[in-house]
Amino acid sequence: MDFDYVTLEKHKEETGYTPAAMRSKIARGDLIEGVHYVKAPDGRININIKEWNKWIMSSNTKTA
Repeated sequence: MDFDYVTLEKHKEETGYTPAAMRSKIARGDLIEGVHYVKAPDGRININIKEWNKWIMSSNTKTA
């Protein structure tokens, strides 16, 4: 991905996570506003790609 932020629709194209799945993660508090996503002035959700990748990898990090 060439951008720091992408819309939920673009994020689905790149990752397969549907907008509904992403909204569910936001509602549960898995994704944090201002870190993993921001809302544009028109209310659309935009995903921070770098933080999304960190979040995905955090579940793959195991401590001894």
